[in-house]
Amino acid sequence: YPQPAGERFVVELPNVPMAGGYEMVLRDINGREVRREFLTKNTTVLHRGALTSGVYILQVSTADKTNVFSSRLILSKIY
Repeated sequence: YPQPAGERFVVELPNVPMAGGYEMVLRDINGREVRREFLTKNTTVLHRGALTSGVYILQVSTADKTNVFSSRLILSKIY
């Protein structure tokens, strides 16, 4: 959240044990990987960086690639 996001967005994993951490992969609408992060906290604030405005798919999985969830992320223009 928030949706749409501007300068930063939050990945929140409530009620999920963080032992071992989780991998977050962000893909553009064409499926190309544009960012990968290792998450070690239930709530992580990520900065947009060089990502352009558009729709992205956010996937979070465990180390053994068991998918925890996928979500759509919309990045808006920054004024």
